[in-house]
Amino acid sequence: MSTTTYLPAVLVLAGACATGHHGTRPDDMTAAEHTAAAREHSEQVTGMHGHAYYPGPYYGSRWGHGYGSYPWYYSWDPDEEHRALAAAHRDAAEQLKLEYEVACTLIPRGLEARSPLDAFTTSTSPFDHGIVFQLSEQAGPPEVVLAQIRCNRAWLKLAPSDAAANSPLLVEGVTWNAHAVANGVEVTATARDDHGRAEFVRRAALVIDRASKANAMR
Repeated sequence: MSTTTYLPAVLVLAGACATGHHGTRPDDMTAAEHTAAAREHSEQVTGMHGHAYYPGPYYGSRWGHGYGSYPWYYSWDPDEEHRALAAAHRDAAEQLKLEYEVACTLIPRGLEARSPLDAFTTSTSPFDHGIVFQLSEQAGPPEVVLAQIRCNRAWLKLAPSDAAANSPLLVEGVTWNAHAVANGVEVTATARDDHGRAEFVRRAALVIDRASKANAMR
C-alpha cells in the first residue's frame, strides 16, 4: 500500500502582493509570532493621527489644445494601517491554529511534538531529488505515518522553536510518499527545486544524526 501527501510550495512574492504587506501570510511566521505582531500593531493605534495628506508626482495631461500639469494628493492614516496589519496577523494566527486542529484530529494529545522521522528512522538512502527514510514497524502503517507527519508539521507552526527551525517537514515543496515494506515503512521525500532540496538535505542530516545516536543506544 502506498500513500502520498503533498506539502505545497508557497510563492512568497505572490503572497506579498496579494496582502500588500510582507509578513502577514500564515507561513511567514508561527501562530504565536503572528499573535504578538497583531498585539504590537494594536498597541500602536493611538486615535490621534487622522489622515495625513502628501503631494503626489506631477504629470502631464492634455486639455483642449495644449498641455498642462497639476498636482494630485494621496492620504495615509497610520492608525488605519496598524488596524489592518493587526487584523491580518490575527487571521493568519487563526488559520495556523485551525490547520493544527484539523491535522491533529486523529493524533493522541501529547504526540503532536513527535516526528515519526525522529522516532522511528532506522536507516536512510539518498537519491538525486531527496531521501528515502526506512522506519521501523513501531511507526505503524503508512497512513498513520503520514498523518503523524502532517500533525507534527502543523504543531511546529504554532510557536517558534529549535525543532521548527531545523525540521525537514517545514521545507516547502516536498512530496512525501509512504508504503509498507517487510520490516516497517519506507518514506520517500522528494524536493522539487534546487534551493528547497539543499535546505531539505541539511535538515534531514540532523534527523539522520539523531536517529543514528538513538539506534546506537538501543
